[in-house]
Amino acid sequence: MSANSPRSAFRFIAGCLRSSADRFRSAAALGSAFALLLVVGLQPATADFTVELHPDNDVRIVNEGGLPGQQLDPELEADNPLANRIAALSIRFPQGSPSVYFLGSDRDIDLIVDGRLPGGASATVTAYHRVLQRTIDSFDVTLGEDAWSIPAEQLQNIDQGRVELQVTLTAPGLRKVEIAQDYLFLPPGLDEDLAETWYEPPTPEEVEEQLKLIADFVPVAGEGFVDYAPAPGAQTYYVAETGSDANTGLSPEDPLRTVREAYKRVGDEDGDTILLKAGDTFGGGIGGFVKSGASPEQPLLISTYGQGDRPIVHTNGNGFLFAPAGAVVSNVVIDGLYILANARADHESGIVWYASGKNITLQDLKVEGGKNNLVFQGPHEASIRNLTVRRCIIVDSWSHHKNGHSSGVYLDNIDTAIIDECTFDHNGWNPDVRGANRTKFNHNVYVQKNCKNIDVFRSIFARGSHNGLQLRSGGIIQDCLFYENALAAFVAQQPSLMEGNVVMRSDDMDAEDPQMFRGDGLEVMPCEHAIVRNNLLLDKIGQAGWAGGIEVEWREDIVDPPSRFFVEIYDNIVVRYPVDNDNRGIKNWAGGRAEVVKRNNIVDRVSGGDDNPSFVDPSRSMATYVSGGFTGFIEAARNRPLGTWDPIFSAASFNQFMREGFTPQ
Repeated sequence: MSANSPRSAFRFIAGCLRSSADRFRSAAALGSAFALLLVVGLQPATADFTVELHPDNDVRIVNEGGLPGQQLDPELEADNPLANRIAALSIRFPQGSPSVYFLGSDRDIDLIVDGRLPGGASATVTAYHRVLQRTIDSFDVTLGEDAWSIPAEQLQNIDQGRVELQVTLTAPGLRKVEIAQDYLFLPPGLDEDLAETWYEPPTPEEVEEQLKLIADFVPVAGEGFVDYAPAPGAQTYYVAETGSDANTGLSPEDPLRTVREAYKRVGDEDGDTILLKAGDTFGGGIGGFVKSGASPEQPLLISTYGQGDRPIVHTNGNGFLFAPAGAVVSNVVIDGLYILANARADHESGIVWYASGKNITLQDLKVEGGKNNLVFQGPHEASIRNLTVRRCIIVDSWSHHKNGHSSGVYLDNIDTAIIDECTFDHNGWNPDVRGANRTKFNHNVYVQKNCKNIDVFRSIFARGSHNGLQLRSGGIIQDCLFYENALAAFVAQQPSLMEGNVVMRSDDMDAEDPQMFRGDGLEVMPCEHAIVRNNLLLDKIGQAGWAGGIEVEWREDIVDPPSRFFVEIYDNIVVRYPVDNDNRGIKNWAGGRAEVVKRNNIVDRVSGGDDNPSFVDPSRSMATYVSGGFTGFIEAARNRPLGTWDPIFSAASFNQFMREGFTPQ
């Protein structure tokens, strides 16, 4: 992707619009805010070593008995009891200037370093592009001795946008230590006066001008299935239902019996692989999960081998995987499994991830029947980074009310996630279990407000207990299908784009109880700015007359309102969306608290508009799209076999069919 790509432009502009009144009133304040350092993977290999992050952001290597090969100096010890056990090195990024770098300049980035590397230690710098979500391979810097600058010629290899520079420090007896800082890499020739106030809250005129650029943004969707082959030189363990945990597990002819035993044998940070035999059924999951892969390119891979459908893992009341808080777990791919909560213990969930970490990918999974099918909840802000959920099937989560809330997916403290071409159906409730009925607290997907950079593409959200997608953090929702949810989706807080979505048959949670009447479509809560464009909303069946197709609402109980609430709504179609006489299919409930600009929207009379527009084929529906209507469509999407993709049963294909029919004449 080039430096001038639309996706980079969107994130670049969106970053400029982020509310910053409390943090970035001046360039000096900006520099201090971005100089915070992250330290991950601090568990020492031996009990003698620890790593400390001091208040001044220095990283110090400490050893109670002295550093490796060091001759202890009694005189130094007498003057300073710490002298013999603290490595003579502290390193940090510059704090006295904004974390902005102009491409095309000849400026090095000089790290602030006191002391020297201990014997046998090394330091390297890598660059991770947060928009492109990949490490920049052409950027490679080694530090040490007197060379503590990142040279300008290397910095030119970085694409414009938000980039995390990472310094990785290794020393004998220690695991890797990373310090990191975000930089904005700006295009050559940008006015330096503009850069100095880049994070100042923009004026209304500046916002409108920047929104015009965002309006032409077309994000790059996913890439289908990714082939995750075992890493070269890594160990592969095979698991089959006919195997034995007394076997070596090193070949399909000598497999293990349980995935738990295979997990015990894989190395930590070795890039090893666990393969489950396709078509087999296994009892019990992994349990505690604290091991990482070697790198994003050599992850700890859990996948399948052989012919057949997804291997089924019965969780037996304990879930499949639990990554505990306090652990740091990174570079993991789980691909092609069917995780089934067969025993349905009260709090049984599929994958529960409380650890910190980065580069976690779920692909082609089917996860069914848990209290929560997937939970990624980091211990603190941005503690889980770069999560991908690709072509997964997440269905039928539920919980009895006395045991807490339920969702298909719950995300909290995530920095950068992509959900692409997934199917979420009937999560948060179970009509066959008394006390597990639909409530407003349970959803297909629930994203907490302290996440950021969450983008959702081309996914199906059907029959959720309440929300199809609750995106409290804001983000991108593009080309998704929302079918029979009480509220299709909402965004809040961060800059957001809701584009090309189809919302159909928004319904009630309980058609017999007026307190449970719903039928909302797309909603914007307090948000720095949001664009809602080119969406199709039709055939509401919920009985709440106030529930409109597109709504702007002021809420401060579930989000943190920014200083400005600006929404553009245009080129949307709302038809057959019944509302009361006093309401409209596109409604601003926030009044003067929101600046709302509407243009070129089509709203028919039953939806509170003034006209009955003419379309190419307004009779189009699920029944005219596929045999069996919605039932046939969702059953095919839910039961898609391992590694297959029929576009007929995808959100993108159905949405295109509907938009063509509702082209104005």
